[in-house]
Amino acid sequence: MNIQIAPKRMIKDAYVIWPWRDNDDVDLAFDLREGYLGLKPESSKAIYLYNFLGMCRPEEIQDIVENLTHILKPGGKLFIIEQDFDYVARNYVGGDLPLNEFNKDFNRETFLSQEECTKILDNNGFLSSEQQIWKDHKMFNAEHYQFILSGTKKKKK
Repeated sequence: MNIQIAPKRMIKDAYVIWPWRDNDDVDLAFDLREGYLGLKPESSKAIYLYNFLGMCRPEEIQDIVENLTHILKPGGKLFIIEQDFDYVARNYVGGDLPLNEFNKDFNRETFLSQEECTKILDNNGFLSSEQQIWKDHKMFNAEHYQFILSGTKKKKK
């Protein structure tokens, strides 16, 4: 089973989870800060996080990724798709991103860099050698201002 954490369906064959059931794409409304969904441990081969970690307070992120790691199969992949703070900041300061657009589209609790997301994966047992930055935004239905990082959960010995 593939799981997607996003407000609308981005990955065709994924089960969609979001804290609010505000449209028909959401299969399960659940706040990931409250646990690991009650799903069977090691039952998912891929988890896609779309702009979710940025909605959380920094002190919550470790627990959330830990909860997701619990339901990810060994060898499974966690994909983090987040707004690229470096891109947003450069475009705002450079005048290419008007304030009203910044406030509408980039209002976040936390802005994460690729480096910070790499540390999150490292801290949760994802192999450093298996982490990858993706450049094909269309493959993930991602926007040009997002970065895509994946990590592979260590296999059991």
